Amino acid sequence: MFNADLATTTARAAPLLVALRRTARPDLARVNAYSRLASRPSGSPDYRTFVDLHQRWLAGLDRALADAALPYDLPITGVRLGANATEPAAIAPVTSRAQGLAYLYVFEAFRLGCRVLLRQLRAIGVDVGPAGPILSEVGAGANRAWLDLSRALRRAAADEYGAVLENARALFAEWERSTGAAAVLATVQAR
Repeated sequence: MFNADLATTTARAAPLLVALRRTARPDLARVNAYSRLASRPSGSPDYRTFVDLHQRWLAGLDRALADAALPYDLPITGVRLGANATEPAAIAPVTSRAQGLAYLYVFEAFRLGCRVLLRQLRAIGVDVGPAGPILSEVGAGANRAWLDLSRALRRAAADEYGAVLENARALFAEWERSTGAAAVLATVQAR
C-alpha cells in the first residue's frame, strides 16, 4: 500500500506525471487485462509463458535504464533485477533524458504492478517458476522509487513533455509486441 509521502508527492505531481497517466491510461488498461488472465482456469498455462516473457522484458528494460542512469541523471533506487535475471529481452538503448524518463515511468508502473501480479498468482496457485523471485525483487522498493520518479518528472523541462509521452506509449507498445500479450489474451478469451 502507498505510504503518506507517496500520496502527498503524487497529489503535487508535475503536469508531466498527470499527462503521462492520462496518455498511458489505455496502455495500462491493456496491461491490467493481461494480468487478469491468471484468474481464468484455462489461462494458467498461457499465463506462465506470459509471465516468463514479461520478466525477461523487465530485465532488459532494467539493464537499459542502468546504462542510462548516469548519463541522463535518472533516479534509480531500490532493489533492481540486475544480474538475477536471465536472458533479458533486447530493449533499445536510451538516447535522451526524455526517453530515459519515459522508460523509467514504464518500469516503475510495472514495478508497482509486480506486487499485485504476484499476489494474484499466489492466491490462485499459479506456479510462475523462476520468474517468481525476480517479480518479487522488482516489486520491492517500489514506493520509494515512485517518489524519486515523481520528483524527477517535476524537474523535467516543458519542452521534453511531448518526447516523454511519445516514448512511454512506444515502450508500452514494444512490451505488448515482445511479450506476445495480445496473442495470449486473444487465445485465452477464445476458450
